[in-house]
Amino acid sequence: MIEGQTWVIKHVQLKNNMKVVQVKEYNRIELIKYSKRCDEWVENGGYNSRQFFPQQAFYGFYTRQGKFRGKGYVAFTEQRAVWRRTKKEAIKEFLKKI
Repeated sequence: MIEGQTWVIKHVQLKNNMKVVQVKEYNRIELIKYSKRCDEWVENGGYNSRQFFPQQAFYGFYTRQGKFRGKGYVAFTEQRAVWRRTKKEAIKEFLKKI
């Protein structure tokens, strides 16, 4: 058990604002962020804005075949995310690199 653990609907929020969710939920959250970034890019002038188009590869976790991962858990904050097969492994790996 990790100190400071609180249960929230569909995900666990831990110390340092770290959250743990299933990878499908994380990918859904990230696609919403990606869509907003694309809309912002278009509003700022698109190709004429001299900004790079947002890269989808930076949003979510994918398999080697380029499809979204369907199994596992993600421990994440706004700055970084760690994917592992179990919730315990994801938390342990995330905390190891703090």
